[in-house]
Amino acid sequence: MDKVMKIEPNKKKLLLFNLSKTFVILLFITGSTMAFKFAGILNIFAETFDSFGLEISADKILFGIILTAVVATIVMLAFKYITITSKKYMFYDNKLDANGKEISYKNILKINLNKSGIENKILKTGSMSIELTGMEENKVTIDYVENIDQVSNYFQNMLRNFKTRLYSQVSTQQRIGKTLDKL
Repeated sequence: MDKVMKIEPNKKKLLLFNLSKTFVILLFITGSTMAFKFAGILNIFAETFDSFGLEISADKILFGIILTAVVATIVMLAFKYITITSKKYMFYDNKLDANGKEISYKNILKINLNKSGIENKILKTGSMSIELTGMEENKVTIDYVENIDQVSNYFQNMLRNFKTRLYSQVSTQQRIGKTLDKL
């Protein structure tokens, strides 16, 4: 069966957005630690370490805090990038493949759109929540969808066409069954 539509997040937009968030966080942490240093708070920590016999200057504490913040934000950025960009959604004529999990269109109840939030406004994306029935999960959310209105309309048309074909098949089978019952 040929895929009809493929949705995946725009990796470049997400990377740039997350890099800018990381830069702001690092800037805030660096500014805060510099303010602590000039206020003498880091000297208090240095004196506390000195009382335990560890000679650590306020500059080393400052460097340690900034280095830890840089490493932590890089790890968080990499983790978020990997988890978001590994998501792929394939729409077929009769099913949705959500990251390897197949969802029949029979199990889809409703589709909700969400274009709110700072990230969606900046990236010009949206989220599509698909409510399910008869499955272990009751909802699948597709985040960072570009052209959310067009994608949603296209998907809803696919669902409508699928349900029309399904009802037609059921109706045909019932007519055949009634005809065979008469014989």
